[in-house]
Amino acid sequence: MKAKKRRVLMVAVVIIIVVAIVSFVLAQVKDRTYFHSAPYTQKQDKDSDVLVIYYSRSGNTEAMAREVARKFNADIVKIEAERYPLDYQGWRNAANDADDKVTLVQITPEIVDMRKY
Repeated sequence: MKAKKRRVLMVAVVIIIVVAIVSFVLAQVKDRTYFHSAPYTQKQDKDSDVLVIYYSRSGNTEAMAREVARKFNADIVKIEAERYPLDYQGWRNAANDADDKVTLVQITPEIVDMRKY
């Protein structure tokens, strides 16, 4: 009877480990897939009063920002944070910082002149 319980427990542990590994791999694959959007360049014939500012780790938000900027012929500014690269450590830093009450992360650009918009 003890051998049967031990086998059942071992099977359950193996199933949990496999599910954890598959979940981790799927999350990593998902973070590296994104909607492709052509590079954006503003049309020179029209001066826009719209500014699109975005931050994107994986590229999904970047694709959306490009499409919005293209629609409004807007200026576009990408915010970059070196602390959050597209890897496990970057994901972990982002998750840990999201739990903090106040997070000061170095971003580029630090200041955006919005007087024109």
